Parts: sequence; structure tokens; C-alpha cells
Amino acid sequence: MRFITLFIFLVFGNCILNSQSNVSLESKDIDNRIFNPSFSPKILGYLLNYSKTIDKDLIVKYTISTLGAKKQKARTAIINEDGTFELITEIGVPYQQIWLNIGDYFKGKLIVNQDLIIYADLKRLKKKEVLNFGKGIDFAGSDAGLNKYVCEYMNFESNTIEKINKEKISLLLNFTAQSKYKIQKINEIYHSLEQIEQSYIKKKGSTFKWILENERLSEYYSDILSIHWGKDIEKSLITNCVNHEPLILSNSSNQYYDFLNYFYVTPNAYEVKLLKEQVVKEQVEENAGAKNITPYEIELNKKKAKLPYDKSIVEDGDKVLAKQFEIKMAEAKLNMVLDKFSKLSPRKADLLKLVGQPIELEERAKYLKEMLPTIQTEWIRLIAQNDFDEEQNKINKISTFLKQVTKRDINTKLGDHLGYLNNGASLFTSNAEDINDFMNDVSNYYRNRAIIIDIWATWSAPSISDMKNSKPVLYGLDSLPVEVLYLCVENHSTIENWKEKISELGLHGDHVFLDKKISAQIMEYFEIGGFPSYLFFDIERNFDPYLIDGISNINIKSFKEKL
Repeated sequence: MRFITLFIFLVFGNCILNSQSNVSLESKDIDNRIFNPSFSPKILGYLLNYSKTIDKDLIVKYTISTLGAKKQKARTAIINEDGTFELITEIGVPYQQIWLNIGDYFKGKLIVNQDLIIYADLKRLKKKEVLNFGKGIDFAGSDAGLNKYVCEYMNFESNTIEKINKEKISLLLNFTAQSKYKIQKINEIYHSLEQIEQSYIKKKGSTFKWILENERLSEYYSDILSIHWGKDIEKSLITNCVNHEPLILSNSSNQYYDFLNYFYVTPNAYEVKLLKEQVVKEQVEENAGAKNITPYEIELNKKKAKLPYDKSIVEDGDKVLAKQFEIKMAEAKLNMVLDKFSKLSPRKADLLKLVGQPIELEERAKYLKEMLPTIQTEWIRLIAQNDFDEEQNKINKISTFLKQVTKRDINTKLGDHLGYLNNGASLFTSNAEDINDFMNDVSNYYRNRAIIIDIWATWSAPSISDMKNSKPVLYGLDSLPVEVLYLCVENHSTIENWKEKISELGLHGDHVFLDKKISAQIMEYFEIGGFPSYLFFDIERNFDPYLIDGISNINIKSFKEKL
């Protein structure tokens, strides 16, 4: 308990610097706190009735909502011998959302601003797992009240809220319904959610009702925006959407900025027409100003006159013009988007530019070259650049590591071999000491072959869907120097249902069931946010985390060039 006492002393000694206040993510008041360690929340966990021996396989995982291209970062906490652990946030954003998993015993959404202590009684939790809040979970510290308030709300009429949210998703995915009808129904849905919220506030008090309201509005405006992507929207409606300011860095606020950005970068039909007319006019004027008639124009005129012409010259010329048109359209679209952003407040515009980054590093580099000079808020510009540099360095580090792996015996295995299924699938369970040891084995096992790694979970519908649709592609890959390795994480999956699912899907190839430790490490090491996720290593072990977005989507012809 001495560690906790010291923790509380340090935290509350820092309260003057880090007082609680409702500050918008767009407020200039947070400029000086983002990279100031004094404003990073202090979060300590304490596992009551923890035994280093009995609980040696216990994993504490957490996912931080953050600003940037990826929106979330997965982390694993180190459990000390006395059962304490710390959760580390990277920036001093007020009210930051963290999803915490303590083994299979507890899963909950936390919101941290200043300091929080989480007490988890393993003796109670082993008898009955807890979602969000319940017996075996308690909070202390400055953020204790708001976390108890929010966590209890997560469990309040949860079945009704789940039913309403399913209705909402079904509505949003109805692409035949008119926008006016969708807005009417969305308003009804959110009115129902607000009524549930008000019932909870009446029961529990209004101290932290602003959190519930702000999160609900972030989700509401996200849905309104999604209905109008590429479409016209009423002026009053877009004004309300734009005027909303999230007070919490969360999944909901990230979605709000993401959807608002997408609304602005997706031109409607009228804007597309204007862009095309503008680009075509520029190309015509450029061609008209040319002094010499090109061979392309000569052969094109012959084709138009239905005379014999050089087909290759015309085809090559068409490609060049098409590429020029594509480049000019991209430039025109960028200028249009920047013009739209200029009508927003600088900070909101800068946040949209931050969340609107492409995931792929090559595309992100091009994007940042254009966008960074236009970002006026220094900390937003630094986050964009730092995130890019860190990810590029990490990819280079992983590639370097695998190129220098210790050459092991040719009989290196992927783990403990369990045997084969009737469909030819070869099954292993991981036995590596850590993720580096495991990846070393993988690289050795597939020596002189490129590697596609499919990371999945037995309950993940997108994982199963891609596997079902990937068989034609797998047959094409069989003729190439590449192997597909399937890694199933121990995340509400068991060895039994893993085997059943592989047999049911009829997938051959190599399959590894990862234990809890390696499952947690691979999620953090490769910053995996969901399933399925794909990794690619060429024959020389250059790492590309973005080459593959689905095995069923691989174009065999273009993929050959990447090996």
C-alpha cells in the first residue's frame, strides 16, 4: 500500500497544475498542456488478492483514444509483484477515454482527466466477471466520481440502448431510404436515447451529465453527417454540426471529426461537375497553346476520320492524358477542400486535417506535404508529423530486426505442433517467450518466402467473411513464393472453437493459436486495433502493414511485384 500512498501524494500535490474543467478539444486553453507531462493523467491500478504465481498468465490491456491517423493505440500494462499497474497516456488532453481489460474478468470504459485509482478484487471478479462497473471494481482519486457515474450509465437500461442502436445502424445502412426520412428517424432514435439519459440523471444526479450529453451529440452529428456524404445539406443543419465541440477525446469525438472531414472532402454531384469542367477547360487551354502538333494528336485525328492510325501511339497518349487529368483533378479537389476548411475556425479545420490523414504511409507522406503547411495550430502539426515519423521508424525497425534474425535449425517450428486436420491445415500453439522470439521463428520457418499474416479471432464476422471469400486468391498464391500464416488471438476464442472454425471454413495452410501473452504483445507491437488485420513481409523481410486489406482483395498480377 506504500506505493499507492506515494502515488496519491504525488497526484494531489499536482492538483493545482491540473484542475478539472470542461475544455473543448478546439480551445486554445489546451495548447500549453498537450505536451506538458504535468497534465498527463496519473492512472494507477491495484489488483486485490493478486498472486504472482496463481495469476502469472493475467494480462492487463488498455486502448487509448488518441488524435491522429489511427485514432486508437493498444497498450499492455506491466503488473508489479504487489499487484499494482499503471496506465500511461501520451498527451495532456482533458478527459481522455481508455478501454481497460483485466484478463477476462473486467472490461470497462474509463475517462481520465487528472488522477484515477482502479481497485480490482480478483477474488470477486473470478466468481463473476464485471462489465463497466460492479462488485469487485471500485475507483478512487479526483476522477473517481465521473468514472463511477459514466460506468454505471453504461449498464443502465443497456438492453434497451443496444436495441435502439441496432435500429439506428439498420437505418444508416439503408441506402435506398431518402435523407429526409433518415433524419426524421434519427431524431426519433436520439430522442429515445435522451429520455433514457434523463431518467439516469434524475436517479444519479446531474454533476456529470455534461459528459453524457456531449458524447451523445458527437454521435448524433456524426450520424447526420454520414447521411449527407456527397449530398446537399440544409444550411441550419450543417451549421449545428459544425458548431458542436467535443469535450472528451473518445471514440465518439474521433468519429465526429472523422465524419465531418469526410463530409467536406466528398464533393457532391454539383461540385464534381464543376471540378471536371474546370480541369477539362485547363487541359484544352494548355493544348491550344501548344506550338507543335504531337504525334498523338496526328494519330488521334486519323482515328476520328476513320483512317488507318497507329494504335499504340493513341493508347499511350490516352494514358498520359488520363494521368494528367487524374493529377489535375486531385489538385482541384484539394484546393476545393482547403477553401471549405478556410470557412471553419482554424482549430476545427486543423483537427479535420489531422484525422483525415490516409493510413498508408506513402499516401500519408504525400498528404502531409500538402497539409502540414496549412495547419495553424502548432500541437496539431507536431502530432501529425511525430506520428508519421514514429510509425516510419517502427516499420524500419521491424524490417531491420527480421532481416537480422538468428538463423535457426531448418526444423524450426511455429510452436507446439498439434497435427493436421482433414483439409490439410497444420495446427500449432505458440510457445515463444515473447513477440520477438515468435517473429524470429516465423521468419526462419518461411525462409526464402514472402509472408502474409492474417490476424483474426473466431468471433470476428469480417475475419470469417474474408476467409470464406479468399479461396480463389489462395489458389493463385500457391504458385508464388509466398506463404499465408493465420494467427488466432486468445481473445474470447478457445482452442476448441478455433479448430472447429478452421475445419468449417476448409482452410488449409498453417494456423497458430496464440496464448494470452503473445496475443497481447502482437496487438501492441503491430498496433492492431481490430480483426482481421494483415501484415506483409517480402522475401527480404521488408515490412508493409498496409499492402493488404483483405486476402480476398489481393490482385495476383500486381501482388507479384511486391514479393
